[in-house]
Amino acid sequence: MKLRSFQAKKLRSTFEIITPFLWLSWAIHFQFFYDKDIAFLYNEKGFDNALDYGSCLLEDCSKRKDKIALVAYVDNKIAGIAACTDDCDSMWQIGVDVLPDFRGKNIASFLVNQLAHKTFEKGKIPYYCTAWSNVGSRNTAIKAGFIPSWVEIASVGSL
Repeated sequence: MKLRSFQAKKLRSTFEIITPFLWLSWAIHFQFFYDKDIAFLYNEKGFDNALDYGSCLLEDCSKRKDKIALVAYVDNKIAGIAACTDDCDSMWQIGVDVLPDFRGKNIASFLVNQLAHKTFEKGKIPYYCTAWSNVGSRNTAIKAGFIPSWVEIASVGSL
């Protein structure tokens, strides 16, 4: 998916996305981590779409693909993570996971939106991929400000 233009009038505002948090009974906060500071997150399980766990095996941190991570904490526990990998020189792919207890509260779309802004600040183009059949992930991307821009089709077996 391609991110919509970041002109203020076209991009969903942070307030619109975070408003649903106001009725929640728990405290939520967000924190960015960069490059080698992401390493401790590899100890957390359940964030396979967000983190490149294979990178954690590399001793040379400069070769790790995860470049920026944004973590949502609820009551000082990780509720969700969005991270971007440097898949090429100019474009970084965003992945996100939110633990089941915290889904449906717009945390994922907020994380993706804020991470996309941070990616642009780093001079890279953020993009978000998902299976077309994964409606929840597609909706997350759209709420975060992305629009579909290409579709990948694959077949199994012979024709």
